[in-house]
Amino acid sequence: MRKRFPFAVWFVLSAVASTAAIADEADGARHRAVSVGVLVGPSLPVPANISVLVKLFDLFAVGGSYGFLPHQLSQAALSALSLSDTSVEAWSRDVEVRVFPFRGAFFVGAAAGEQHVGVTVRDANGISGLDLKTRYVTPRLGWLGTWGPGFSVSFDMGAQLALKTDLAQTGAASQTDTLSTVSKYASVPQPSMNLKIGWMF
Repeated sequence: MRKRFPFAVWFVLSAVASTAAIADEADGARHRAVSVGVLVGPSLPVPANISVLVKLFDLFAVGGSYGFLPHQLSQAALSALSLSDTSVEAWSRDVEVRVFPFRGAFFVGAAAGEQHVGVTVRDANGISGLDLKTRYVTPRLGWLGTWGPGFSVSFDMGAQLALKTDLAQTGAASQTDTLSTVSKYASVPQPSMNLKIGWMF
């Protein structure tokens, strides 16, 4: 825990210091009463994410996002793990609120939504499936910088906390290692990270 403290201090100080740089921007984009943006990029726990954000008076923002697991990435990862008889699909959707306490780039916020993971396994016992739906809340902190007429970069991190989990299994092989592992960790807090680029209009 003590080893992580310097990193946390560095992150907060860097975020606070960035507010001064944002404040010195010559353009007037950040002074708009309302800004609407679209941001895309890699994320965790679902690897790809697209979000829409509405920022009001440089003080707070509301938005929504959709995350998904690209099919090609899923197949490549499963092949690398020698799980060619397994298929996985995943997506998530949530709404979020961000507060910018220094009227700059640093923000604290939270998201609430649902995540779906579907796993199918084909083996000697037939076809088995697992369908996992999780309702969650994700407290987070991060940084949203905007330059020029609107080019934006956003980074945030937090923890996805499961509020309710619905798990359904089908097939004779529903206790295979793959499905049992997913079941075991269904309610474990997941790391949440997002790195996105986009445009604030």
